[in-house]
Amino acid sequence: MKNLILPLLLAGSLFLYSCGKDPADAYPEYLGEWDSESDGGFPSISINDGISTYQGYDGGMVKTATGKARIKRKEKKLKIGIKGFKIDTPPYTETVSGSSYEQHYMVLDGVKYRKW
Repeated sequence: MKNLILPLLLAGSLFLYSCGKDPADAYPEYLGEWDSESDGGFPSISINDGISTYQGYDGGMVKTATGKARIKRKEKKLKIGIKGFKIDTPPYTETVSGSSYEQHYMVLDGVKYRKW
């Protein structure tokens, strides 16, 4: 019985990690290069079909997370590798004042990101 605990925990962890949907398949509006509107465009997020990347500050140090992006829409969560984000506002579009140009935004963990 003790020999089954570790494999069951590992299998359960892998199942929970795999939950969520791939943005390329289910939420293509998340795909692309996103930069924060503050702090010189940092932090930044790159969400791709495959490997995605987050770069930002944590306690004054630059931190990077790389891995498969997963979205749990009902729980309002985005995960890149082991880095998780609360989706405050999913991607939306605003028309730039005085033009017909549209800019895409989203808000994660209270930080507003602009898509390039």
